[in-house]
Amino acid sequence: MLYFLNDYSEGAHEKVLQHLIDTNMEQLPGYGTDHYCEEAKEKIKKACGCEDAEVFLLTGGTQTNQIVIDTMLQPYEGVVAAQTGHVSTHEAGAIEFTGHKVLTLPEKNGKICAADLKNLIETFYGDENHEHMVFPGMVYISHPTEYGTLYTKKELTELSAVCKEYKIPLFMDGARLIYGLVSKETDVTLQDIAKLCDVFYIGGTKAGALCGEAVVFTGDSMPKHFLTRVKQHGALLAKGRLTGVQFDALFTDGLGMEMARHADSEADRIIREANQIEKNFRATRRTEDFLPVAAELLVNGKNGGYIDFGVHPEYSSFGEQGQQAFTVEFWVKLTDVDEYLNSFVFLLSTFTDDDTKDHERKGWAVNSHFGRLRMTYGIGYSDLFEPGFSFSTLNQWVHVAVVTNENGVDGEVRDGIPVMTKIYVNGQLMLSERGRDDRLPYTPNDKEVAMVAFTGLSATANRIGEKSTNGCMRHLHIWKSAKTQAEIQHLMDTPESVTGSESDLVCGWTLNKTVSDNNNIKDLTGKFSARLIGDFQWVENR
Repeated sequence: MLYFLNDYSEGAHEKVLQHLIDTNMEQLPGYGTDHYCEEAKEKIKKACGCEDAEVFLLTGGTQTNQIVIDTMLQPYEGVVAAQTGHVSTHEAGAIEFTGHKVLTLPEKNGKICAADLKNLIETFYGDENHEHMVFPGMVYISHPTEYGTLYTKKELTELSAVCKEYKIPLFMDGARLIYGLVSKETDVTLQDIAKLCDVFYIGGTKAGALCGEAVVFTGDSMPKHFLTRVKQHGALLAKGRLTGVQFDALFTDGLGMEMARHADSEADRIIREANQIEKNFRATRRTEDFLPVAAELLVNGKNGGYIDFGVHPEYSSFGEQGQQAFTVEFWVKLTDVDEYLNSFVFLLSTFTDDDTKDHERKGWAVNSHFGRLRMTYGIGYSDLFEPGFSFSTLNQWVHVAVVTNENGVDGEVRDGIPVMTKIYVNGQLMLSERGRDDRLPYTPNDKEVAMVAFTGLSATANRIGEKSTNGCMRHLHIWKSAKTQAEIQHLMDTPESVTGSESDLVCGWTLNKTVSDNNNIKDLTGKFSARLIGDFQWVENR
């Protein structure tokens, strides 16, 4: 059995454990002053080719990121990081908790570039009001990145040059550094990192230790009284030997590198075997199943066209009421400018508003309202929850993803109320909105009403033509889980990777090539069928 949960789900390397056992009965001074800690630090400095470095041993990655950033920044400074950086997305606001803002930059495959960094800093100092703003005081990168990508020596050199120009430190998160150093695809050595970064750390938690991260300060970058400030953060181990003994083992006889090479080799093997399985699978499929996009589906909603996905409770019900979590994501291109900007139109909907029952509102709808992209939730009688933001992209394909979790998307709670909705456009977070103060739950649609695109339906399944629009849609997926930003970006970049066998996939349609039966377009799961109604056309080469 192979487990892909994470790389710290296992225990420690047996030689690390043995070293802990062998030294267990020794009486040693505390707080990292024992000789094992000192020996480990010396071995690390030697490996870095930086004898004048300062090395400090901490226990975990988030802890290390928070302490390094907090101690190296002035109170009015923030840290620059990729939008997908760990400190930006997956550390529960640990950096912000210290009073420092994370200033995000666009990324490409998890990496930031020197040009974007320089532009951010120049724009900041070019603003006459910058003294009233958060200063960019440090640059944070991860290597390997959150996507597993690696910086080249050229990229690191360019980033380092910008940081030196503006006299701000370059900080590398090396939680998985050891795997990157032995990769066949890297030209970066540990010595290069020590020369180009002001501070970095070598991860132990994810690399054969029970816990531990070795922070390396190069030059004179280590903050004054760093040990004292570590203790202020509650992170100073009394039994410092715990990390010292482990890193002493990892840096003895190249154990850490040996283990990393084995891990990389196993990863390569799994990829090869997976590729072979895919190759064998494709050999059993019809050639036409893998043809490139033949046409775009253009639906003229203003002239009576729409997509009918059928009546199925699964489209709008995702578990116990008040505990529901789901994601709606698709590619869309709206082609009618006036209608889109100047009215209320549905893009995709299971929503109904029954006038005969005091506006009984149920289901959900992704819609546009006078140039705002919104998600509308029915929450019973007369009540709505409609988070949205200004959005006017027209006549071009955009990826829209709406993530809902009544218990808080990404576990986020604001002012005691869970963040119920996050909306992403082209993989970027555009809106994060907490639920209503009165905490009324989202109400699934229990009416015999179909899910439709480019129009809306009443409670009795009658068309509402004035809420229609024209456009194209493809790669529609509904998930009974709240996807993370990284997952959404992956779905955006590789929509073809969705096969229909995913356990949390409710339904999914490709809608990107002509079909022989427009009244029976099967979804990826094989459970559902869609129909094209009224005015539509398959348009080639658009």
